[in-house]
Amino acid sequence: MAQKSGFFNALKEAGLYDRTYNASDYCDNLAVIISNGVLRSDDDDLKVTANGLELTVNTGFAMIKGHHYKNTAPYTLPAISLPTGASRIDRVVLRYNNTVSVRDIYLEYLTGEAATSPEPPALTRTDDIYDLCLANITVQAGATSCVVEDTRGNDAVCGWLYSVSGDGSFFKSLDNSFEEWFEAVKDNLASVTLFKRYKYEEIISSETSSVSFNIPQYDDDTCFIEVYVNGILSNDYTQSGTNLTFSASLTGGTEVIVYCFKSIDGTGITTVSEEITELQNEYAAISGAGKFVYNATGTDDNISLSQIAQAFLTGSYDTENVTAAAGAFLTALGGNTYLGNLDSDAKATIEVVGKLGVTTAAAGTGTEVLPYIYFNIGSATANDRRLTFDFAKADKVKIYCSSSSYNVAFYGTNLDIRNCDCSIEATGSDTGWVQMVKYGALGEVNFENCKLTVVSKGDAIISEHGTFTNCTCSVFAQNGDGFCFKGKSETLIRVNSGTCFAYKPNPSYNKVAAVFFIPTSNSDGVIIGQSVNCPTKSETGYSQQYLALCQSGDIYLAYPISSLNSSGANNHIAHAITKSKI
Repeated sequence: MAQKSGFFNALKEAGLYDRTYNASDYCDNLAVIISNGVLRSDDDDLKVTANGLELTVNTGFAMIKGHHYKNTAPYTLPAISLPTGASRIDRVVLRYNNTVSVRDIYLEYLTGEAATSPEPPALTRTDDIYDLCLANITVQAGATSCVVEDTRGNDAVCGWLYSVSGDGSFFKSLDNSFEEWFEAVKDNLASVTLFKRYKYEEIISSETSSVSFNIPQYDDDTCFIEVYVNGILSNDYTQSGTNLTFSASLTGGTEVIVYCFKSIDGTGITTVSEEITELQNEYAAISGAGKFVYNATGTDDNISLSQIAQAFLTGSYDTENVTAAAGAFLTALGGNTYLGNLDSDAKATIEVVGKLGVTTAAAGTGTEVLPYIYFNIGSATANDRRLTFDFAKADKVKIYCSSSSYNVAFYGTNLDIRNCDCSIEATGSDTGWVQMVKYGALGEVNFENCKLTVVSKGDAIISEHGTFTNCTCSVFAQNGDGFCFKGKSETLIRVNSGTCFAYKPNPSYNKVAAVFFIPTSNSDGVIIGQSVNCPTKSETGYSQQYLALCQSGDIYLAYPISSLNSSGANNHIAHAITKSKI
């Protein structure tokens, strides 16, 4: 039948109705005007949460191919089976199944394959079976809990339910038309006025009415913006510089896209490509460097940042052996031409934005001599160039290490890390020590306003060198010793304010825990701390022991706030405040 319409009242003729319809007629009609997806509401529809290894799917509503699904009570999935030897990524999906024997929509748990760099299982999307992924579930071998990544707002695997579907397509069509027009006329525009378009995209992680778009080229005098909320052009906000305040709160998972159009005088520049080349060459001639933005891709961002750092520090890179993200970043700077023209003492800041993907080490083999290094962003040898990484706009960095290995989160000399929230965990039965920071050659190591957590089956250490200002540092040694700061003969550790916790296993098995520690073998080790808060706090399976344990060298503490005891003849503790302040 070439033409079909509905719905109309049926008339009965000779005992039969002259109009008949089935479920597909109704649902196909709805599917045109209502998208596939989960209802976005204040009830947090179909959100997946974890309690240990037990997953629960919240109540909520969804639509798939015009068919509706409603969960009226929290649904608990069977306990997760643990992988063997490596980590695994599983998925919680909502499955539409129109096969004759099923004809239903229901929750399904898809189990992935354990691997060093695991990938989530593939979604099924055919005419009869169609999956919406509600969450990715990362589980480690031997773990007692899992990590839930909410994917309801990700259009590629799920997405929020909206209507009318034509609205989003309409604005995408406008964007495509603009791109076609711009490609046709951009070279001619260079002789008069050039409009360059920049894009900022963000998935809101939690409810908020404020969004700050990060487009370095924006200024009030030469730019105007367009704001799209879930694909719909919005004017329901006020603007102050790069800050947007919406009249109504945006729920978690909302997609906000900001297009910035910048007016540039193109006189004397015949093409857009020539303009970019001219600006790059001019910038490459500047002795110092500036502030750049790295937008996380969610895949091997630690490797990309490591490659960017090494390119800056050494002055060149192999264009064939970098990740796509690192290559794009370095190309935008001007590539090897730019790097080669930098002064030997050039400085730069890289602002890291978004949720980083960290699954594979950037360097090392996992042995005690060559431990796995996840962020290889400092110098292995002395270097006068300085590179600062600012994670203020990045999500928490989570590193899960494989068993039978030694591991380091951040490595190198002249490390300068700001506003980073990072945890590194290695809980395999035969895991060696895990260290948050390990220096290369002696030099500057600076961490400021960071939250650093180490969990290890073996020894757990924050650092043996460097300056830590206003940082929260925690170590949890499950079978080994736990030290926040361990002094060595050739190094100096300075800790300014901040809060520190050091835990050993309980029962202790003759293990040691100390916030500040210098062993007998390091007679010239020096640790200096000022106004450091080291409270007592109960943690199941762990115990605390010393504020300072000085078996050799010297530990100098001024105004420490702690009720923990200290041991050692060379502890120099002045004006101690023997209170516990969480």
